[in-house]
Amino acid sequence: RVTTLRGLDGSVHVIPNGSITQVTVASKEWSRSVVDVEIAYGADLEHALKVVEEEATALTRELGWSWRISGPPEVTGVEALRATGVLVRVLFKTLPKEQWGVGREFLRRLKLRFDAEGIAVATPRTTLYWGEGQNPALNGPAEKPDPER
Repeated sequence: RVTTLRGLDGSVHVIPNGSITQVTVASKEWSRSVVDVEIAYGADLEHALKVVEEEATALTRELGWSWRISGPPEVTGVEALRATGVLVRVLFKTLPKEQWGVGREFLRRLKLRFDAEGIAVATPRTTLYWGEGQNPALNGPAEKPDPER
């Protein structure tokens, strides 16, 4: 006896029933869309949180999406301070198997709104230092060269 499962990428997993020790079901009664957005450190955090809340609420009220979402969204706020930005988390309780579509649509709307509001998402940055008193190559040498040399 075996259990056959198909993954999101289409791959088929055949598992002998004797090997099954734990089962996780993401589609029983309700599901949850966990959406993480990383906002740049230079952005106005309070304004960004307000925009996130407004867009999450608007999505839950829109006719084409409201039937997929059960209840109000939960903006948990700042989830973490990462190397590249401030992580903000939003939770949507959805109908089974609707969590992925809700998450993608929310991110699409948030990107458009962030662009309109001038809110930057986090991007990786690397700063190199060559030691104390030395300027990075982009800023030129630490001291001016002696023209008599």
